[in-house]
Amino acid sequence: MDNKWIPQDPTDVEVWYPYLQNYTFPTDFVDLNYTRAHALLAYSKQEYTDDQAHLIDTIILEIDQVISQYDGVGAFVRLSTLSPKDAALDDHQKLYELVGDCLLGVPEYHRSKELIALNRALHLCARVKNGEQAMDMFRRSNRVRKHLENRLEETEQDQWNMNIVVRRWIEINPEYEFRAFVHNNTMTAITHYYKFLYVEEIVECKELIQNLILEFFEHTLKELVPLDDYVIDFIYDYSNQSVSVIELNPWSEASSSALFDWEVDQNIIFGEEPFQFRILEQPFADPLERVSARLKYMIFMYRPNSDIVRPKLENELFPKGKYASLFSSITKKFIITSEDIDIERLFQIIIEQPSFAHWVPDDQFFDIIQMRLESTGLLRNLFPTTIALVLIEIYFRNNKHAKTNEYVELCKKAYIYCFAIKEIAEDDENMDQYISNTCSFLSSIAQIIHRK
Repeated sequence: MDNKWIPQDPTDVEVWYPYLQNYTFPTDFVDLNYTRAHALLAYSKQEYTDDQAHLIDTIILEIDQVISQYDGVGAFVRLSTLSPKDAALDDHQKLYELVGDCLLGVPEYHRSKELIALNRALHLCARVKNGEQAMDMFRRSNRVRKHLENRLEETEQDQWNMNIVVRRWIEINPEYEFRAFVHNNTMTAITHYYKFLYVEEIVECKELIQNLILEFFEHTLKELVPLDDYVIDFIYDYSNQSVSVIELNPWSEASSSALFDWEVDQNIIFGEEPFQFRILEQPFADPLERVSARLKYMIFMYRPNSDIVRPKLENELFPKGKYASLFSSITKKFIITSEDIDIERLFQIIIEQPSFAHWVPDDQFFDIIQMRLESTGLLRNLFPTTIALVLIEIYFRNNKHAKTNEYVELCKKAYIYCFAIKEIAEDDENMDQYISNTCSFLSSIAQIIHRK
């Protein structure tokens, strides 16, 4: 299939929205012309000029004006072609708090429902209340950055056509999202959008949902959408037993096929075999094994996994008050020389300035402790996590009167440090063990808190 982008793809929001505006979320558009797109790309790289900074401020004001019309409910923002949904994973503090909120009322250790709660938290993390928050989403999104780089490189200025899409925030349950395939103006297949989610209510209502989507397509969409081949997403309203359009996507392998496979299920998707509707009919034995370590242990921090055994914390590794020996032991694993670290100053920073949720080599944290790294890559991000965990241990061994709420706050912050790691190196055999040990320690801390 030809995945090459053209200046105005028929599945860009501004193209299909006029046809479907009565059947989707209220949507407005902020111009992202060629010059503005370059400014947004530069802003995402934090390498912008004064003129580009002025353009960014103008875009922020224009987004503010749109969102101000939405009665305070906020908005979801995206580009014409894709969304900055990966940015939600980068806002560790916000996501962590939302996971806690979404877990309220969910039966403990009901892993399928906990995964639904996690998915809701990720969805809520995408809501913005103003232009500044919207621009921050774009800035933190690697998807947006790479997309703009590719499109600006491929497209001449006179062919450029893109907008920032601002959609009124509508409260939905994202686990009721479905994706359908339309080929030759015929709906050939429907799939649950989230292939790892088991939703009991969907299993119970599968036939109803299928009929609603098919009838909606046959009686309404088929005549409205001026395309023969496309992929379309729906949201099912469980309370009203109705469906609405979320968005259209290109007929391309670049559009996720969820529970189908573009190659294996080609005959179904292309309508050469009978229509199918796929959902997860049974939960996985351990649903959380299907998600990334960072997301999985967000749940474990609130709901400690009883199967995780805390690694031994021997006195040789955590000697009381002997910071130099302590860091000498710890840092050897990470090829960092402990003599370069002002331990007392480091401890003070962690306790008094816990806002350092993600450190990179040029942050103030590294400047203050004058750390010399003899390695590159992920190790520089892992080291602060180790420091945070060690400091918690030191603090509470040496402070018998420490309050539980202090313990909780420090543990939360250490947790956020742990998953500030943006990527886990699949070819590093020690990485998974490090993550496992760290999260085991955090889980044991949570158990101690619950006992108190």
